Amino acid sequence: MKQVFGIIKRMMSLQFTQYINGSAIAAVIDWSFFYILIIFIGIYYQFALVLSYSAGATFNYIFHKKITFKNKSKKIPIQFSAFFIRSLIALSLSSLIIFIFVDLFCLHKVISRIITTSVILFFNFFTAKYYIFNRKFFK
Repeated sequence: MKQVFGIIKRMMSLQFTQYINGSAIAAVIDWSFFYILIIFIGIYYQFALVLSYSAGATFNYIFHKKITFKNKSKKIPIQFSAFFIRSLIALSLSSLIIFIFVDLFCLHKVISRIITTSVILFFNFFTAKYYIFNRKFFK
């Protein structure tokens, strides 16, 4: 039980709060693009997911590198490549999860997107904190 409280305490740290705030801004960018693409332009939802996700991910990298993790690594191409690969993995997971909710469970696309984003948030935080913006990997 003590370990559970320790995990919760660490998650509620300033860094996690900043991560949530930056991710919320990125989510607004992402969801806005997603909504515009599927509602006003009529793009297939999976393609709209890729485009909107890319816009949010780019913002995420810049925000979390500079503000959340205060990472000063000069190896930006390598670090961004790791971030990009992680984003592709997260996008693949997002695509699978949203497919399950929309096509198998018949949930509304936007509601499915909200659930998907919530699940992916934790995956992204832990990979960013312990790998992408970790000073041990990219000095």
